[in-house]
Amino acid sequence: MTNKTLLTIQPNLYEEDYYLWIETTLKQIQNQDIENLDWQHLAEEIEALGIEQRRKVESYLKQLLIHLLLYYYSESEREFCQCGWKNEIANFRDELEFSCRSKTLYRGC
Repeated sequence: MTNKTLLTIQPNLYEEDYYLWIETTLKQIQNQDIENLDWQHLAEEIEALGIEQRRKVESYLKQLLIHLLLYYYSESEREFCQCGWKNEIANFRDELEFSCRSKTLYRGC
């Protein structure tokens, strides 16, 4: 069954089987079958990807700041937790460095 036939048979594919919708959409894009793309949902998904990337950067920044504050100002717990905090600080910095390779996201960082 072709993707075109599949979408004709199941016009609500996005709502009924999201993963199959992704596979179908990917094949349509690879085959440059732009006439049969589900443009509305594809646009929503691309927009959601951008929002998720920005949310991840914001979350990493928040977690980095929390762990930096804990490391520098929580003297009572430092002896027991400083190794873990250092590891988390390094991890969040790495994730931010990777995420902020995008010039647009970097300006928002």
